Amino acid sequence: ILALYHEDGGTFMYLLVVLLCLEASSAVLAHVYSDRMSSELNHTMGHLFHQYNGTYSHHLGSRAVDVIQRQLQCCGVHNYTDWAEAAALQPVHTGNIQAPESCCKKTYSDCTGDMHQSEQLYHEGCLRKLGYRLQFVMGYVFWCCIVVGTHCF
Repeated sequence: ILALYHEDGGTFMYLLVVLLCLEASSAVLAHVYSDRMSSELNHTMGHLFHQYNGTYSHHLGSRAVDVIQRQLQCCGVHNYTDWAEAAALQPVHTGNIQAPESCCKKTYSDCTGDMHQSEQLYHEGCLRKLGYRLQFVMGYVFWCCIVVGTHCF
């Protein structure tokens, strides 16, 4: 790029303007999509949690739910009581309401997900925690584009 600057300053300036436009559009898109992301995330997570069919399942959605709950230390979409609502919607309701074992706090090795022992479960929902992480990433992209764009000129 420096060789291009020495050869033809006009072409170099043109490339800088194109780069600035790309960065500005990336920053705007990151900001716009962070708002849209919240509603899409709510819909997708609700669907995944509704389709959940057991811990250590071979179903990709169920495994994703378990991984999210373990990694983010959360339970359910909004909170751990979402699993009681999901159990009530199942065609065969046994009466024994349990959250997945991935909702269990790591300090309780004997936790089975029993809703009556809620102190052993994470209480905060995954939607909020995942939303915070994604907004952080989108904000990071936004500010990186702004900083790089301002340093070009």
